[in-house]
Amino acid sequence: MTITFYCNFISHHELPLSLALIDEVGKDNFHFVACEPIHAERTKMGYEDESAKYPFVVRPYLNEEEHLKALSLAEESDVVIMGSAPIEYQKVREKNNKLTYLYRERLFKNGTWHRFYPPTALKLYEGYTRVRNKNFYLIAASAYTAGDVALCGFPREKCLKWGYFPELLPKVEKSFDKLRIMWCGRMIWWKHPEDAVEVASILKEKKVPFEMQMIGNGDKRKTVEDLIKKYNLTENIQLQDFMAPTEIRKVMNKSNVYLFTSGKQEGWGVVLNEAMNSGCAVIANVHAGSTPYLLNDKVNGFLYDGSKSSLSAAIDALLEADLEIISSNAYKTISQHWSPAVAAKSIVEFSKNQEYLKEGPCSKA
Repeated sequence: MTITFYCNFISHHELPLSLALIDEVGKDNFHFVACEPIHAERTKMGYEDESAKYPFVVRPYLNEEEHLKALSLAEESDVVIMGSAPIEYQKVREKNNKLTYLYRERLFKNGTWHRFYPPTALKLYEGYTRVRNKNFYLIAASAYTAGDVALCGFPREKCLKWGYFPELLPKVEKSFDKLRIMWCGRMIWWKHPEDAVEVASILKEKKVPFEMQMIGNGDKRKTVEDLIKKYNLTENIQLQDFMAPTEIRKVMNKSNVYLFTSGKQEGWGVVLNEAMNSGCAVIANVHAGSTPYLLNDKVNGFLYDGSKSSLSAAIDALLEADLEIISSNAYKTISQHWSPAVAAKSIVEFSKNQEYLKEGPCSKA
């Protein structure tokens, strides 16, 4: 079986799945087509441009030879995973009616009315409606994607659970003598960093011993700083700028609680995978794309709906729970059901027989 994965660029998010697919089908049978250079915004956040480091990566933006190779792979590969890429590659698959997985986050992050805007409607027809009867499936990197594409005429029964699959790290031992809480990301409105400060305020009011690290920068940084001063939390919350992904994981490994506060504009949220892999007890906003797939409330984490009352209830549930059990369950969820190796095996298996798996990647969305 030959598999080609098309995406905008390769990073530490896509690399583990790519290496796992190579383990499944062999290094000569897998290619990754990086359709554009990594964005400057990503490099500022500590991301590395991985494209030139691996022989299986094709870069059609470099020259015509690479572009023709990318087109040839679209025509010849047994299986294609189509992430963010020019539609010309999808049209080659459509023409030949070959097995193709559309790798998509949710489409309507700002409301479903966008689908009636003429330029958007045309793109949705081109991308989804036209291929609904072809040998195309959708692998949903959000619990909300299947509902969105169904509005575009793409059959919901052809949607599979999927996601992002960062590197699986070994289990780390945790201390729960006091709460060591972490939040990280871009400090922008839809990631709601102010919710992390709200958690600290509630814990201080309850006289619960804790420390918190918040890592990142952005437009909401000043709001966060002002809230910390307002609630007199300068001794409880340590603010830091962006770190490289490897450094982020080190902080996670030392933390025992993670706050995943992103709202519905968060297509997936790889940080949730990483925090659970690190054995953190996570309080997660249910509107983020990954939350409903990965978290079972009060079993391997805690859910809230974005409101202050719901957040307060999640904190109460966390304080009443056995966090060692929650931590262990979180790690098991990622290692046993949502790792790169599990995802690679699942998509290869589904590609052979088109039979849905019972849970995890390639189960019914």
